[in-house]
Amino acid sequence: MPARFLLFKLIPNKTQFLGSEIKKVEYQSAKVVVIPVPYECTTSYFKGTKLGPRKILAASHQLENFDTELNLKLPLTIFTLKELKFKYKKPEKDLLLIKSVVLAELENQKWPIILGGEHTITGPIIAAFKEYYQENEFGMIHFDAHFDLRDVYSDTKNSHATMLRRVRDQIKKTLSVGIRSFSEAEKQHALEENVLHILDKDLTLGIDFESYLDQLPQNIYLTLDLDFFSLAIFPGVGTPVPGGLDWWASLILIRKIFEVKNVIGLDVVELCPKVESKISSFNAAYLVAKCIAYKQINF
Repeated sequence: MPARFLLFKLIPNKTQFLGSEIKKVEYQSAKVVVIPVPYECTTSYFKGTKLGPRKILAASHQLENFDTELNLKLPLTIFTLKELKFKYKKPEKDLLLIKSVVLAELENQKWPIILGGEHTITGPIIAAFKEYYQENEFGMIHFDAHFDLRDVYSDTKNSHATMLRRVRDQIKKTLSVGIRSFSEAEKQHALEENVLHILDKDLTLGIDFESYLDQLPQNIYLTLDLDFFSLAIFPGVGTPVPGGLDWWASLILIRKIFEVKNVIGLDVVELCPKVESKISSFNAAYLVAKCIAYKQINF
């Protein structure tokens, strides 16, 4: 497919990921593209996920561009797009915008990191990847406290609570990790449809994580809902749930995915700065930087 360049890429974004630590790069030379998607339409508890992307970007300026775990510098070829704008009058058009922007980055051979926003955005992102990869199979790994398997929530099929259901309308190879909050109907659907998952309580039992990864395709899209983690790390999330893993236990799982799979893109969603904006925003930026570092050693 011919490359497509969106016009707003030519206008430098004042807020770049790691902007105080890396040199400004031209879009054409960047391998990693950060896409801020402040979509918030269906949040059902704490509001404010639309502020997530700009808070992550601002906090990233306090990070070092050196990863002490891997003993390497983060790549200097990171480009941050301007924040997407939504009208919310017709949500289907807003979701189509997300798909079109992500698809354009894939066609331009970029490795996309999408910053949410609520978890609804993962549905149209997967639609973009499916269109781009066509016959080449890929799967999705879903870190989350919630199953997000409802078919309808608050009178809509496109909600943060229906995300995985909408994704599985498109692809069936998924793995949900850290789940600890779901309805009886979601549990029944997961059993009937053989939805591969690992409950939060089982993560502490020394499970063979690689055996789950072996059931998935080599190409993997990764979606990281921050409420997967312990509230000690991310208190500022839209729908907090007790439990979750600590920082390093979580990173062990994430790093393993990058080591044994080809991670083709990822999103970080559900940061809610209005609940707690300092620690959670900084840790979210740190998480994004860690994923970039893990990808760098496996490019």
